[in-house]
Amino acid sequence: ELDIVFVCDCTGSMDAYIAAAKSSIKTIIERCGKDGQRSLRFGTVSFRDLPPEDRTYVTTISPFTTSIEEAREVISSWTAYGGGDAPEAIAHAMHAVNTDFDWRSTATKM
Repeated sequence: ELDIVFVCDCTGSMDAYIAAAKSSIKTIIERCGKDGQRSLRFGTVSFRDLPPEDRTYVTTISPFTTSIEEAREVISSWTAYGGGDAPEAIAHAMHAVNTDFDWRSTATKM
């Protein structure tokens, strides 16, 4: 069993890098799926700046899925936006990883 959550910075500062990040994450997902992992689940958390710098969202969470295609679609939807000098919501994102996912007790967690 393997549970993986990918966390991505979707602030404006990632504009030049987000396409490469998305491509790399999709490659990881596809390779994990090809390795014949019997019980594999993917989740995602994206984050932006804290208000008032950015009011689109602080974090978005996509719960675990066993569907490689569904995970790819979520990752494809990520866009870089906003940015500035306000703090980014990385702590909120990591808190979500720890509290908003139904991690299996027997799974390897990444």
